[in-house]
Amino acid sequence: MSSSGAVSGFAQLPPNGAGPGFADLLDGPHVGHTLAPTYHPAPENGATHGNPADREAPPSPAPLPRPGKPLYERRRNRFQDTKSALIAAFDGAVSRGELDLVVIADESGFVVSQSTTDLDLTMLAAVAPLVGRGRARATVKRDGQERGLSVKTIEVLGETLYVACLGGKFGSRERELATSANAAKRILLS
Repeated sequence: MSSSGAVSGFAQLPPNGAGPGFADLLDGPHVGHTLAPTYHPAPENGATHGNPADREAPPSPAPLPRPGKPLYERRRNRFQDTKSALIAAFDGAVSRGELDLVVIADESGFVVSQSTTDLDLTMLAAVAPLVGRGRARATVKRDGQERGLSVKTIEVLGETLYVACLGGKFGSRERELATSANAAKRILLS
C-alpha cells in the first residue's frame, strides 16, 4: 500500500468518485471476446471432429399429446364388441396373475362374462354377490386344493356387478382383481 492509501496494481478512482464509464470498461482485452466461427467443441467420446454439416441431427423428443387426438394406438388387439373386449381383458389378467379364472356376475348371481375356461362357472357366479356383500366367505376347492377367491363390487349404469378372481397368490390376485374391475367398468361404459 502506498502512502496515498491506494493499493498498488489497481486502478485508482479520481478523488471526486467519478470513475470510468461503462463504455470504458468494454474496451478491455477479454470483454466481448468470441470464439472463431469454425470452432466446434470436442465430442465426449473422443471421436475426431468432422464437418458439422455431415453430422446427424440429434433425435427429436416425442411430440406432446394433444387433447382428443391420440398419437398412437397402444392396444395391440382392439375389439369392436363388448363381449370380446371383456374376455380379452380377463384372459390378460389370468395370464399376468397366474390365476385360474376371472368371472363377472350380476346382482342375481348370473354370469355376465368370464375369462376363457372350460369350467362351468354358474356356482361361482352364484356365490360372488354373497361374498362381495360380505355375507359369506367362500371356500373353493379345485382338484382337491383350496383356491383363494377375491370379489370386488362395481357399479355400472346403476347396476351392481361383482368381479371375482379365483386362484393364484393373494397379492397378484388382488392386483388383477382391481385391474379387471377397472377394465370391466371402462369397457361396459364405452
